[in-house]
Amino acid sequence: LEVNKKRLLIGAGVVAVLAAVLALYRYQVAEQERQANAALFRVQAVGGAAPGGPKAKAGDYLKVATDYRGTSAGARALLLAAEALFEEARYAEAKAEYEKAGRVLGETALAGTAAYGIAASLEAMGNTNEALTAYQDVATRYGNSGVATQAKLAMAGLAEARGDYTQAIRTYSELTNQVRSVWRSEAIARRESLVTRHPEAVPPAPPGPDRAVAREDPARPGPLCERAGDAEAQLLRSPAHPR
Repeated sequence: LEVNKKRLLIGAGVVAVLAAVLALYRYQVAEQERQANAALFRVQAVGGAAPGGPKAKAGDYLKVATDYRGTSAGARALLLAAEALFEEARYAEAKAEYEKAGRVLGETALAGTAAYGIAASLEAMGNTNEALTAYQDVATRYGNSGVATQAKLAMAGLAEARGDYTQAIRTYSELTNQVRSVWRSEAIARRESLVTRHPEAVPPAPPGPDRAVAREDPARPGPLCERAGDAEAQLLRSPAHPR
């Protein structure tokens, strides 16, 4: 009995130690996340202090991302660093940081933003074919999200740039009819501008129900046969016809 008591006490002690370790770990994770958010906020505050004032630099964001690697704030800092590099026209570096952010973000909601950033960087670098493929991937993977709409707008812009005005109008029309977001007005404006400049590129409207050509049932008599049948019926009803 005493042996069992000692075992129970030892087991309870182990459980208590493990619980304490887990609680400490959770506290440290939460504290690190809090510190990361505070650091990121300080960097962002510099960039948004006043209109026309100094902007936060990519290096400031990258420092937060490095110091607080593994936190959600650190991942967001990578995205903001890539955005800052893009605004500075350092497109190759921006693409590299967007790629890092995409790997860190995995399947989270912000992963689509990183994927779109990669495509936009490729376009800015002049790699239009690669950019188009990347935009198509964003539109496919992220469905009806805002970033997918932006990707479709960019694809229409690329089509317009290469002179494929009909395809561009089709895409703008699709977004106008399907999208209910801030990007709908952008699609409408672009479509109207393109149609004004190139009315010949407007694709023909698909036939509606009133335009559809009726297909005849081969088993059903046509109008001529129906008239012939009516005449035969009248002849059979005539008194002069032999029964």
